[in-house]
Amino acid sequence: QYFFVLSAGTNTATPATVGGGIDMYTKRSYFSQLNYDYKNRYLLTASFRRDGSSRFDASRRYANFGAGSLGWRISEEDFFKDALPAVSNLKLRASYGVNGNDLLPGSYLYQPTINQSVFYPLGTTQALQAAAIQTTLEAKNIRWESRYTTDFGLDLALLDNRLTLSADYYTSTTKDALINPPLPAYVGTAGFLPPYTNLGQIRNRGFEFALGYHDGRKAFTYGADLTLTTVRNEVLQLSDIQPVIPGDFNATLTQAGQPISRLYVLDMLGIFQTQDEINNYKSADGKVIQPLAQPGDVKFRDVNGDGSITLGGDRQYMGNPFPTLQGGLNLTAGYKGVDLSVFWQGQTGNSVLNVTRTAVESLYGDTNFNRDITPWTNDNRSTTTPRLVYGGGAEAVKNNEIASSRWVEDGSYLRLKNVQIGYTFPKSLTNKISGSSTVRVFLTGRNIFTFTKYTGFDPETPGVSIFGRGIDNGTYPNVRTFTGGLQVNF
Repeated sequence: QYFFVLSAGTNTATPATVGGGIDMYTKRSYFSQLNYDYKNRYLLTASFRRDGSSRFDASRRYANFGAGSLGWRISEEDFFKDALPAVSNLKLRASYGVNGNDLLPGSYLYQPTINQSVFYPLGTTQALQAAAIQTTLEAKNIRWESRYTTDFGLDLALLDNRLTLSADYYTSTTKDALINPPLPAYVGTAGFLPPYTNLGQIRNRGFEFALGYHDGRKAFTYGADLTLTTVRNEVLQLSDIQPVIPGDFNATLTQAGQPISRLYVLDMLGIFQTQDEINNYKSADGKVIQPLAQPGDVKFRDVNGDGSITLGGDRQYMGNPFPTLQGGLNLTAGYKGVDLSVFWQGQTGNSVLNVTRTAVESLYGDTNFNRDITPWTNDNRSTTTPRLVYGGGAEAVKNNEIASSRWVEDGSYLRLKNVQIGYTFPKSLTNKISGSSTVRVFLTGRNIFTFTKYTGFDPETPGVSIFGRGIDNGTYPNVRTFTGGLQVNF
């Protein structure tokens, strides 16, 4: 039922073609670093670098970046060793630094693009003449994006380093962010990449925890490592020229005080069951809010109370494209020559707009990709799925095409990301193989199974763009793979 989305078939009329391209850019960096260590107790690191990138115009090609960190290993103090001998390591640390970013989807964005494959009708005969037109705007003034990061943390080890803990609080502010906001159609660059600009400030902050335990009993060894990360993303500032940036599918909005690309959609209240329900759905002044609706159509919330449903006045923020918690758990065990590792990975707290569902659950026209859909009928008065229509009308199209809370789903998941089991042959056997020291066989499984309520291909979706984060438009899913191998060291 997802055949058309994954493009898994062949088309004899227009067969698939493979193309490619290459561009080149250069970087030049000067780097210096100072390290100071006093009795493995007081630690200082300072660094400075100057980076140049050909991706920027010559006048803005170079920028300076620096960083510094301090560390205090309290566990090396005499008073601490005597008081808490069970603590193998306790270190307090703090750091501050600035990093630069020049990652752009092109190496010559500071220059305009010219299309020479165009023709103009000229003269009295209107004969076509070869011509050239500018198709993209130059981004001549772009410069390095800078990220300012502050981190406070501690490292703790107990039981002869068998139990370890690292905890950090970080705040990272990106200034002069390299962003290409969409341009209005009258600019004349529709269908082409909008120019990049250094726009506003973005902040990420949160906590990171890493807890580990590793031990062994004679020939048996085992260990567990747990990592947890929280993040709060917030746009601090955008330009006065464009304080609000709309996103893909008219479903996200980016503005100060909100995360990047937060979902901004209509709120579905349910399905109209009767004509009386439609007639009685009125504004405060008695105006019927959805007069064109029919029983079986979607009922939307009139947010601004003006008595009509419009994208300009009735969309509202929903969910968050960034998970509130991400984590991973790695379990390891070994016995003599046998080794096993199991890695779980997941996240929670984020929402995904399942655009793929709008296609496979299409309830208008002459297609029905998903045979499991049971639309609203007089005999099946669904409260979640609207009526089936052919051709449709104003309200029928809104049932599916308009981005609404109907398509917003919980993006939380827990995935068995990787499992590997291996066996290393004893040296008494491998020594018989001339020149070899280690021989190991292994079997690996990736993306074995996932626990999630998300109904799309894969909840682990990157989104469709920087302003389309949290939107799944048929992103190809992580595939389940099994691999066997042989490792021989000489």
